[in-house]
Amino acid sequence: VLIHGISAAETVELIRAAKARGEQVFASTPALNLALDDRRLEGFDSLCKVLPPLRSAADREALLQGLADGTIDLVVSNHVPLEEEAKSLEFPYADFGAIGLETVYPILQTHLGDR
Repeated sequence: VLIHGISAAETVELIRAAKARGEQVFASTPALNLALDDRRLEGFDSLCKVLPPLRSAADREALLQGLADGTIDLVVSNHVPLEEEAKSLEFPYADFGAIGLETVYPILQTHLGDR
């Protein structure tokens, strides 16, 4: 079973426990969730309105740790390119999504280079 696009510390713990029981479960997380946390949403920046949503710094750190210890198996781009008009709206009306193909490698190098 592949659980795609996890973003919360609780999910990392559930997957870690399932793997410890010997269950064949795999998990992915978006690169953007490894780089940013919900503090980027304080100004209602629609460029950071993504799914799964950006979560707390503690969730972000749990994702990084889960990737380092093998709980998380894959990093995905979650590439959802949108027209500028779809992201320039007020936050509640802006579409969910962000570019991913152009950013996944730099994110991995920056946040996982020495891990």
